[in-house]
Amino acid sequence: MSGRLPGMYDYKTEKPKVMTEEGQRAVCEALLEAQHLAKGNGLIPHELLSVRVSGPNSFFAAAVIERLVEMSYIARVDNGDASTPRSAWIYRWIARSRS
Repeated sequence: MSGRLPGMYDYKTEKPKVMTEEGQRAVCEALLEAQHLAKGNGLIPHELLSVRVSGPNSFFAAAVIERLVEMSYIARVDNGDASTPRSAWIYRWIARSRS
């Protein structure tokens, strides 16, 4: 048992859903949305990005965003405090064009 309460987000549980065809499509769409959101100042609020991720629920959206972090397209830049609610997290755009 993971020690998490039922109904709590866990990336290990959600990641297999992100690896499906639907999940990979959502990752690509989220990447484009993140790039668009970052155009102003390079920062991407989790709350704005998560509502733009197409999927069945907020856990799926969180997993898609976590996959972007895992793939080094975006990085968390808020204070990293564990008590900070996910909706208040801020990311920065770090993806580089591959020319």
